[in-house]
Amino acid sequence: MSFPASTHRAGFDGASTGTIAPSVTGAVAPPYQVRPGELRDRRPVEDLVFSRLGQLPGDACFRDNLQSARDIVTNMLGIDNDGRPTVWLLTDGPEIIGCTALLAGTLAPGWSEEQRDEPALSVLALFTDPAHRHDRPSRFLIWWALDHASPGRGSYSNSRQTR
Repeated sequence: MSFPASTHRAGFDGASTGTIAPSVTGAVAPPYQVRPGELRDRRPVEDLVFSRLGQLPGDACFRDNLQSARDIVTNMLGIDNDGRPTVWLLTDGPEIIGCTALLAGTLAPGWSEEQRDEPALSVLALFTDPAHRHDRPSRFLIWWALDHASPGRGSYSNSRQTR
């Protein structure tokens, strides 16, 4: 099932956590939920990342380089950054089918000092279950992150102080 990128604003119910709603094109998205990751989620998140790394093309060296992203996600479960959860999980009922780690602020490389001073969220890592690739869950996580960080919509931007 394909969802056009232009529908990302309409793809959510307006809350920073909650059910992903039907798109404006009339296609109905799977009933995914986004919630903060907790320490108790460590094992299923590790299994998801292991499954994803095993499905990636390329050599073992390439997959080994992604281990740092895996470590970021698993070690930051249950940790807050700037008063907000760092790791967010995409779930289908009780099953975790995706995860992302978000850091408050802009990482220095490639951005001017003025740009780094603006409120922002940086995606440090994102993994999805390859068994759900037909629904393109990474797209849902990115849509959610955009909504979560957008001014006037997501809970992140509403309480973030600008400099």
